[in-house]
Amino acid sequence: MSRSFSVRTKALPALTHGWALVAALVVVMAMCGTSTAQSSNPFDGTAPTPTPVPPGAGRGDIEFGPIREVGPRLRKALGGDDDLSPFMHLIEDPLGVLSKDQASELADDAQRLTAHGIPTMVIIRDSTRTREESAIDADELRARHALESTPGADDGLLFLVTRPRGPQGSRGSRQSMFLTISPGANTLPKGGLNDASLQEVQDRFIRPRMRFGLLADGLRVGMRKIIYLETYYPDPLPPLTSLQIAVRSALDVVAPIVTITGVGSVVAAWRRRGLQISARRSATWFPNVLALALAGFAVTSLAISSVYSQSRLGIVAVLVLTLVIAAHVRLLRRRPDITSQRSRVIHTSPRPAPTKARSLRPTRITPGSNRSPVATTPIR
Repeated sequence: MSRSFSVRTKALPALTHGWALVAALVVVMAMCGTSTAQSSNPFDGTAPTPTPVPPGAGRGDIEFGPIREVGPRLRKALGGDDDLSPFMHLIEDPLGVLSKDQASELADDAQRLTAHGIPTMVIIRDSTRTREESAIDADELRARHALESTPGADDGLLFLVTRPRGPQGSRGSRQSMFLTISPGANTLPKGGLNDASLQEVQDRFIRPRMRFGLLADGLRVGMRKIIYLETYYPDPLPPLTSLQIAVRSALDVVAPIVTITGVGSVVAAWRRRGLQISARRSATWFPNVLALALAGFAVTSLAISSVYSQSRLGIVAVLVLTLVIAAHVRLLRRRPDITSQRSRVIHTSPRPAPTKARSLRPTRITPGSNRSPVATTPIR
């Protein structure tokens, strides 16, 4: 095997593996960079909430009696209302719609949202105002209670629950109550929380429960879904700059052309793979390696440009061109190396000229002779 063939077979796989590794890293970076900030369905209605209910006090020396006495004994052993949330001021319920335990649980959830940078408060009222008028009232109440992280930030969130009241003072049922959510001007977007996802939380998790009179359960689930969206989803990507837009527009034109050209070169090389090539072309391995090196550099540049401009078309072109380079390397390694093969010389030996067939006839033996009867004499 010649030296040129040995160098070529070692250099081409090394270059191929290097380009494949670089392309894989670039594609992974591109997938991380171009991933959308919000999911089409960012939460599941049956999924557990990320913020568990805080555990109560330890059982201590509570003596449990019959099942009907467990509630009173627990309340007495825990000391009455000592286990209520210290953030009860975040729940305003003058009508007593919520129990103390429900209000305490909602107060803890409101404090969690406040700690996450969204000051939150729940107000329950009895009013004759309509839904449209309640939306105006919610904005005024949010400003009156100064629901904002810093003065002038306007990043709070108010849950206003209205229980309808008739013209003669009759109160509506729990199923007739409706909710108005009032976010501040700078509350949204934050993480995965935006106008659309907030409306979806209200439509999918709060309203269905309120129709059955489960106000506390609806508010609790809704708050925890909002915490989940705000905490576990990244902020949306910033808009593209003018340079990124220009690069993406150029890649939308260049990437398809380069991809079609690369695939066509592989097809052309595959069709002429069985043709006889000259010894000089087989011996010059350096131009082939140089061409592949330049192609790898071009693909790497295309990958970097695709990541910078967040071009999905460019990323697809990088994947296809990486396969094109690998195919060219495969075809080059299969080419015959004529210089490493010794010319085969066919040595022919002259065959003896055919001789005339000789027929044998028995030799006559004279009586008394010593000759063997097997001996024969050819017929001429």
